Amino acid sequence: MPGRPPTQSLLKSVSSTATKTASKAAARPQAVRHFTRSATRSTLANPVRFIASTSTPSTDNKSAVDFAWKTQFSGLEDALSGNATPSRVWNSYVDLLDVFGYQTLPVEVHQQVLRKCSPSPQQLRISAARRIIAGNEPRVPHIHESKFQTIIRNIRASGHVPSLEDYHFILTQFAAVGNYPGSIQVYEEVKSAGHTPTAKTVGLVLQAIVHRLTLPIMQHARPRMIEQTRKIFNDLLSDMRELKIPMVAANMDLSFRVLKESLDYEAFESLMKWAYGIDLAYPDKVPLQLLERKYKASLSGTGLDSTSGQVPVPFSTSALNTTIDFLGRMGNVSKMIQAFEVLTQPLPHAQEHFFSSFEDDEDDVGAILQGPRPSFTPPHAEPNTTTYATLIRHISRAGNRMLARHYLNESMWLDRETVMNLRHGTWQKADADIPRPKFALNRNLLLPVLGLANRDKNMGLLRWLSTKLPRILRRKKADLDYHISRRNYRARRFPSDTPSDVKSAAEEKRRLDSIFDLDFDTTIPLPKKTKPFNAELHIQILEKDLRDLEDFRKRVEFVLGRTSQRVKERLGRRVWENKDVWVSTARRRTQLSREQWREIVNFKPMKKGLRKVARYYSTASSSQSQPLGVSVMMLSRAPRPLLAARRRPFSTSFVGSHDSPSPPGFPEVLTSS
Repeated sequence: MPGRPPTQSLLKSVSSTATKTASKAAARPQAVRHFTRSATRSTLANPVRFIASTSTPSTDNKSAVDFAWKTQFSGLEDALSGNATPSRVWNSYVDLLDVFGYQTLPVEVHQQVLRKCSPSPQQLRISAARRIIAGNEPRVPHIHESKFQTIIRNIRASGHVPSLEDYHFILTQFAAVGNYPGSIQVYEEVKSAGHTPTAKTVGLVLQAIVHRLTLPIMQHARPRMIEQTRKIFNDLLSDMRELKIPMVAANMDLSFRVLKESLDYEAFESLMKWAYGIDLAYPDKVPLQLLERKYKASLSGTGLDSTSGQVPVPFSTSALNTTIDFLGRMGNVSKMIQAFEVLTQPLPHAQEHFFSSFEDDEDDVGAILQGPRPSFTPPHAEPNTTTYATLIRHISRAGNRMLARHYLNESMWLDRETVMNLRHGTWQKADADIPRPKFALNRNLLLPVLGLANRDKNMGLLRWLSTKLPRILRRKKADLDYHISRRNYRARRFPSDTPSDVKSAAEEKRRLDSIFDLDFDTTIPLPKKTKPFNAELHIQILEKDLRDLEDFRKRVEFVLGRTSQRVKERLGRRVWENKDVWVSTARRRTQLSREQWREIVNFKPMKKGLRKVARYYSTASSSQSQPLGVSVMMLSRAPRPLLAARRRPFSTSFVGSHDSPSPPGFPEVLTSS
């Protein structure tokens, strides 16, 4: 708790008072009971106050009680003041309660034990994930939940009320394992105890819901869990508006993650208007709800401040990514593109042009209105790699190859700009003086486009993608060589600023920064400081991207060769059935002979050793109307080897990639080049 003295001094100051209380308790005949090492939950909540005795307490008994008290209390003091394990803290606490009961302990000791009787949230999350992977899911979501209940009951029984920070600690523990049913029960207890929930209280409950949605769950149980989380979220949203709980960016990001799983578009659109001041129907306009709030605040004379819960939350990059992902999952590609374009490149002058459908005079249509306009900065955020990867993934799933190609081109252009800005004038600069880049072209941006082309058998898109990869690889290699040279140069020139020092400092920062330390500050946030550049980490990322892109290039070559072969087989069947095919040089559909088709597709002549096999298959399939090579190749499931040949102006051949010998092909031909 803020302003609290250190644990050791606190316990020492409490020791004398508690000793007197224990002595008085020992002087009473009804205050004697036998020591038991193990204690049940009921014993801890309502400890039995000693078995009655007919003997009169003496000075020796009083000294023995004082000695026992000091011994047990010193054990608890050592456990709380040092780096003792949670088990030792809990055992010392239980031993002390078994002898003297909870009445002899001040509330501060109970609160210290509450914070020390369980591992940290980081350790709990790791251990819970390991149990789930091993298939050893616990019966209760949090294994130390009974300890928390016991301590809270002891605090209440001693005549005190648990503080809001005590409940926040329990909510943090529940959020680490995704215990959202327990979190909402603690939230209801916070309100029943007379505390007013804060932004942190709501945020910890939302964090428990979000984390549970990311954990594995049986398919048949997922709809019921989604319905439960939706009801809890709606109740929390109602409490935020009713109790005027201030809006913070962390809570809004968590709320959008919950809505992304439930796909509730109406709630999502309403929350965007209320939290960020964004109307998805008109993203370049000020929402009417925000104008109404500003108008009411101006009439009251109070104005909008950061603690009133009425100021829109600053739109962040994570909120942009969640918005794009939500609209993409809904399947609304046009709305997703509109939101991306406006929220990344706002139109500040869009309100100057107003179209009125109520005017009778046609000359006024589209006129520029004169007069003062309310000052309004449209919400916007800078996109990063995840933004473009999410956008291209949903566009590719929708089957829009033109948009997928457009935004992949934009990603390559943005990657070149980022690389040039990072290399320009940074040779002599220290890493701390260089801002960390937010975008890099990697395999995740290219893979959805390959999937789209492979599903549609789009040879044009596959060839276009294959022509872009060599240039991307050359630039990645050049960028990697530059940063390796810069690192080696700075290691020789400035030995104190070694990559190991930078890496160790970054690792220490990542160790201290916890995913549970969310920012629930209700004041107006200051501009965030740009994260410094880490040369060693950047080199590792470039090496990983280069390896992934090399593997991706091989995969593209294989897919392109396989698709080209299958297209030739399909068109070959049409030629053998005397059907017309589209010829690009003639710009029309033409019926070709078998000899013309062999010349166009560039088949290689069959080897002599395979002529007998071809003659055998020709006899076996003489009654079929499709070409022999097609029937044989359709029976072969193994990939075919690479056979290179010269290209023709209108040939559809491509240098494929295959692994096993081909079966015999068309008469006097084997396979395509």
